[in-house]
Amino acid sequence: MAFLGELLTYSFKYIILLAVTVAAVICGAKYKKSKIAKAAAEAETVDTNDTETEN
Repeated sequence: MAFLGELLTYSFKYIILLAVTVAAVICGAKYKKSKIAKAAAEAETVDTNDTETEN
């Protein structure tokens, strides 16, 4: 009976750790995508401003 209790405890612990890991990966991917999009928008703004001043 003690074996079953330990098995359930470790299983629950690893499921929670897996859920936290998956959430962290998803949040990290969204953050990186957002950061890249923001950098691209800033680069586009800089290019547009450079083009306007050259004319």
